[in-house]
Amino acid sequence: MAYTKDEASRLVIEAGLKLIKEGLIARTWGNISARLSGETFLITPSGRAYDSLTPDDLVEVKIKDCSYEGDIKPSSEKGVHAAVYAQRPEAEFVIHAHSNNASAISILQEDIKFTRFESDLPGGVIPTARYAMTSTDKLVRHVATVLKRHPKAKAMLLPYHGTLCYGGSFEEAMEVTRNLEKTAGTIFERRTGDRIKPYNLKNNTLYKGSFGGKDFETHVIQVKTPFVMEMSLRGKDLPIFIEDMAQMVGSVIRCKDVMGRKKFIIPRSARGKRSATLVKGEGAFVTAPDREEAEALAILLEKQCQAADLGLKKGIRPLSTGQATLEHYIYVNKYSKQKDQNNA
Repeated sequence: MAYTKDEASRLVIEAGLKLIKEGLIARTWGNISARLSGETFLITPSGRAYDSLTPDDLVEVKIKDCSYEGDIKPSSEKGVHAAVYAQRPEAEFVIHAHSNNASAISILQEDIKFTRFESDLPGGVIPTARYAMTSTDKLVRHVATVLKRHPKAKAMLLPYHGTLCYGGSFEEAMEVTRNLEKTAGTIFERRTGDRIKPYNLKNNTLYKGSFGGKDFETHVIQVKTPFVMEMSLRGKDLPIFIEDMAQMVGSVIRCKDVMGRKKFIIPRSARGKRSATLVKGEGAFVTAPDREEAEALAILLEKQCQAADLGLKKGIRPLSTGQATLEHYIYVNKYSKQKDQNNA
């Protein structure tokens, strides 16, 4: 049974707040929708933080062609939501998250079987769509293929990207999302032999200031979360395994060796911008124009390093330099500007 617009608005906003609190999404990553009828659904807008959304920010989109009215642009992933609603008449709520464990195992690019002792997810398998660049028609087609091949599944992995979960209600979609992340953690530990450790960014150090007399501020966080520390100890540049990371920093995360000196290194090109730099044995430094973005980038870096831990151990190919560079170019020249327009 479809939701009224008021119900859908309340539940989509509630879902966003709960997912942030539970660490399943951060800032503007991911998207959430609710069915309004057999023809339309209500979805989160592009580039707006979940903790500031109002009902007026949400966008009604047609299932058939993803068209919409108004000046606020819906999520760029509206197509994958439409695919679920079109092929799953029973689906009333859809959550696309970028949670750490599930995003990390998505790089395996395989359907992952599990036993009833390992997970409460339906179907006995977590299907994985073929890789396609985020927000593309090709990705929508790959999602539609998975929906056809796995009629019992209510969750799938999107390689190098995240998850897509759905249910017959808000409550069911939320529970599927939680169960998928829990199951993904079990699978990650089994495949790598590494234990996933909790972390708190409050234990990391924040620096703030302008550099070189410039009239911009740069917020810098020294990140010492578990997988970031592990990757920094390698002392090598890190390839990109997560699309979100590519969007933010490009095709590689450089590793600097400060040889025991206490000062940290911030590349001149990163000052006032989003960037991440590993420092051998010291974790990493992330920079952003404001504190919220710096904290979000720190969360994203831990996810990238977790995926890299799996990828490097299993010989999984990272995103190509060309692909990562393209992701970064599109983000900087399209998504960021679109985000500013929606927030204006």
